[in-house]
Formats: sequence, structure tokens, C-alpha cells
Amino acid sequence: MVPLDGNLSMGKDSKIEISGDGVLVVTGNFSSDNKSDINNNGIIAIKGDMAFHSSPHDDYDGSGDLYVDGDIANNGDAEAIEKKLSELKPAHTDIYDMVTGGISTLPITLVYFKATAQDDKVVLKWEMTEEVNTAFFTVERSTDGRTFTNIGTVKGAGNSHEIRTYSYSDPYPANGLSYYRLKQTDFDGKFERFKVVAVSREAITTDPNSVIKLVTPNPCSASFHMDYEVPTSGTVHL
Repeated sequence: MVPLDGNLSMGKDSKIEISGDGVLVVTGNFSSDNKSDINNNGIIAIKGDMAFHSSPHDDYDGSGDLYVDGDIANNGDAEAIEKKLSELKPAHTDIYDMVTGGISTLPITLVYFKATAQDDKVVLKWEMTEEVNTAFFTVERSTDGRTFTNIGTVKGAGNSHEIRTYSYSDPYPANGLSYYRLKQTDFDGKFERFKVVAVSREAITTDPNSVIKLVTPNPCSASFHMDYEVPTSGTVHL
């Protein structure tokens, strides 16, 4: 889905292609310059007017649906298949609400976000009751609760009014207390961060008689420091 809050103007010789599952939403007016080409096989929904260039003629084709609340000028092909915005309901109520009510910022509902230490990893889970325009989620981690780094992303549902549960496993968690934060990004690049959760993870047990007490930094690339406790004499293999 591509939501545009305002007017959309196509330049000369420009082209727009909407795939079968694609959606273009314009809350204002749509206009095009000469020799523009629109190939719509998905959904185009426009709250205002749709004005084509009269000469040279702009092309409109495709098997998709065109919903325009205002008037269409200078294109018989588009006028022939035009539908009113009200016809979006009930099949596409979410699109109708977006066009008529404006594109709100990050309209999602987070039920919970929690972190659980499980063996050698930390599992993050969260639940959403509604998503509009959600592109992806980013999981961020910190060891001090102030400086966070991105550790992974999970694809969002786009638009959904159903309860959805997501999860992400941190395969290289830090020992001790860690902080995790969830970030949601929509298709426009707008984002929102949610509350921080903390989880405490004990030292990694490698066998009954030896324990890795501390590894820093984690993860590491060139070098690291490790405190390793061996109750009896023996050889440590890394």
C-alpha cells in the first residue's frame, strides 16, 4: 500500500503501475501531465478529483478498481470503470476509512511486549490487535537501558484488524540484565517506539563442572574478554 496524504501530480512521460495486490491511496486531488501512463491492476482510491491531460492524451488501463469521490476529467477509459468511494465497503473498509478520514500516524494497538530468557537465547513476543500501514517491526537491545542497537526485524501485516502475535529470538543475548525495545515502522518511513522491557539472563552452563561467568562484548568481532570458572583441573577448548 502507498498512502499519500495530499495531492498527487504526475509529470510528463511518467508512469504508475499498481500490481494485483497493490493499493494507491490519495486523500487529495490527482492530476497528470501529457503522455502519462497509469496501469492499474490493484486498487486506486482518490478522495478528490482526477484530472488527465487532454492533449496529448494520458493513458489509463489495467484490470484493477478505481474509486474516485470527485470528478474525472479528460479520460473516457477511467470514467467508464469509475466507482464511488462508498463502494469500497464492506470489502475494503480499512482503505475507505483511510481515504475519508485522512492518513493517521501509526494507527496500531500493542497489547503486550515481553522478553523471556530461554536457555541460550532471549525470546521476544508481542501482540497487536490492529495494524494500519505497518511495514515492519525492529527489535532493539541495550545493556545499560540508554543506548540501543538494532538486532533484527520482523515483517508487519500491513493492514489488519485481527489479533496477531509476533516473536523474535535473540540468539546472542548478553549475560546479566538486558533491555529490549520494540520499534514499528510504516510504509511512509514514520515510526514509533514502545516501552522498554528488561530480562535477566544467568551465566551459560556448558557442562556440570564449568561455567562461563562473563563474556564481553557480546556479540564480538575482533576480540573479547571471558571469565571462565573450572572447579577442577583440566583443559579448556574454545
